[in-house]
Amino acid sequence: SYSFCTLLRRGRRKWAMCLPLSMWKMLLVTRVLIACLISTSGPPDEYWQGPEVAYYMVYGKGELTWEWHAGIRGYLHPTMYAVLFQALKITGLDSRATIRYGPKILHGVLTFVGDIYTVKLSEKWYPDKVNIHQLTLAFCVVNWFVCYCTTRTLSNSVEAVVSVVAMNFYDDSRRSTLTHKDPLYRYCAFLMFAGLSCAIRPTAAVLWLPCVIRTVINTPLYVVPTVTCVVFWLTETTCIDFLASGSWGISQLRFFEFNFLEGKSAVFGTHPWHWYFTQGFPAMMGTMLPFFVISIRAKLLNPGTYLTIWGLVVYSLIGHKEFRFVLPLLYLAMPGTAAGYDYLCRSYGQKIYSKGYYLVVVMPNIIAAIYFGLVHQRGTISAITDLSHEVAVYDERVNAFEVERVLRIDSLLPCYQIPGLSYVHGTKITHLQQWNCTPIFSKSGSLEPTEHSLFFEHPVELTEWTYGRLSRPKSTKLLKTFSLVVPQPRRMPQFFLIYSHNRELFVDFFKRADYFEYREYFHTLTPFEEGTSTHVLVYKRNVTALEEKTKAGIPFAQ
Repeated sequence: SYSFCTLLRRGRRKWAMCLPLSMWKMLLVTRVLIACLISTSGPPDEYWQGPEVAYYMVYGKGELTWEWHAGIRGYLHPTMYAVLFQALKITGLDSRATIRYGPKILHGVLTFVGDIYTVKLSEKWYPDKVNIHQLTLAFCVVNWFVCYCTTRTLSNSVEAVVSVVAMNFYDDSRRSTLTHKDPLYRYCAFLMFAGLSCAIRPTAAVLWLPCVIRTVINTPLYVVPTVTCVVFWLTETTCIDFLASGSWGISQLRFFEFNFLEGKSAVFGTHPWHWYFTQGFPAMMGTMLPFFVISIRAKLLNPGTYLTIWGLVVYSLIGHKEFRFVLPLLYLAMPGTAAGYDYLCRSYGQKIYSKGYYLVVVMPNIIAAIYFGLVHQRGTISAITDLSHEVAVYDERVNAFEVERVLRIDSLLPCYQIPGLSYVHGTKITHLQQWNCTPIFSKSGSLEPTEHSLFFEHPVELTEWTYGRLSRPKSTKLLKTFSLVVPQPRRMPQFFLIYSHNRELFVDFFKRADYFEYREYFHTLTPFEEGTSTHVLVYKRNVTALEEKTKAGIPFAQ
């Protein structure tokens, strides 16, 4: 094996294939370890659009979010976890650890595949430029957002890796596809992987539209395999959705209707049109962004650069924006970024090759990856992890009075801030209650009140109404709204979770309901999201006080 600095200086044709197998093994192990070590909460979809859906498919337990009932999500992505869970269930290996870490390991392997095919893209676009091939892998390995996002169980992660694989089969030369060896095979392979990415996330069609149009114009006969591929994936996903949900429908069309024709995705927040250019993509690239710009100015362009710019422009037209939505573009931009850095080093001397890489690229990205992967927004995951262990042990010694309540953990946090039952598989926890944030649209198109929205406006009043009807709103209108949104009171759980900024607000509620502050978990240095705070608090039911009230005949909230 070779040292990393040696690899940066060494020149070889077909560089990736010449790397020792031990280095690829080390990279694979590293990716899997990163996936398993990440202990912070990212987008709620990490759990609620993947493992939780698969867990419901296999075990029939848990909760499906409103998107699945509305039919705007396809079951293809959760099916990959469902197959894993089913195999573990059949073999009797479905322990707490395997259900929790199995999908993470799978995504660690997927991230490794993305690294390999991104390097292959650089070899394809910059043949005989071994320095660029080396740098492409180096940039992929240390990019903080790849470490943070691709290793999570998000459909965007799978879409990004599949997109990179698809691009490797695409004939991006200016010549007709017919002049290449096995052109039909490569184009069909491209269509299958591109179609798979669209089946996972319909917005991936934005990337492939220019590629398909160009190919069909150059070779009109290829319209037949193109249409065949579209029909195949629509049929495939429709059948999978029917088997999983029991109802027929094309989820991609419903997704398009909801997000584009009706524009209802705006309820999740909107950003200005320039957000991807001024904040989103630059933050994902970090200190690598200048090298991507340099590659454009130096005219070291490749198809990935064109697709990146095209994708940023089109995605900017959509109001609701998130970093992960342009994750495939980050991969496609890596070869060009490496070319820009190589150009800069050749222009100003090879001495800055390694020093500049470590100081400008490695250090800032490692710091960002550690902070966002191990520190930022870790409180909710830490709390659920600890409570799942404690409840499983504590349940062995509970008395008859406690047993009906020890299985519940309720969250007074914004909705979907904690994982679901798949994360606590193998414990005695059977219920993780959260505020319902299912959007309900009136005839005029406006949003009706939900538990989540009412909690932001009337946190204490809604909580006291929901749990035990400890108080009634003074306003008749508010009382009517509460009665419609929460028609039945909920039972008191063994544990409550709240953010620290609500501590003073809920002092009286927890005192009257016989709860005490049990634990406090660090969550983040700087809260970015509305309704979050720097710490997560756990409140526990005071069973001793309840037993005393029971003996004395004093009523208490159930």
